[in-house]
Amino acid sequence: MSSRKAADTDPWAEAVCRSTVATAAARLGEMDENCWDDVAMRNIIAMVLYALHLRDQQSVASISWNAVLWQLRGDQRVNALVTGMLPGPATIALAPPRPGIRWPRRGAG
Repeated sequence: MSSRKAADTDPWAEAVCRSTVATAAARLGEMDENCWDDVAMRNIIAMVLYALHLRDQQSVASISWNAVLWQLRGDQRVNALVTGMLPGPATIALAPPRPGIRWPRRGAG
């Protein structure tokens, strides 16, 4: 199944597609999957799109960029929206690191 077909049937895939296009538009060329900044921006936007889809019961394609940008005004707003709509995985993804947990370094191969 092509990625476009997957996005047509899977709201998460559609959110990732839309956020990838938006992130790629910020630079010349395509989004760099090896760049932590690009991937982080894409994933945050995708989580907001998906959470708005769940909250508002709208297709991902019909969610306006104004609604997304409103949520992106601060990390507390993103955290409240995403953890409110996706309590399990989102809570883990957005939680601060616990003492003793080492995060991978940028550029580490």
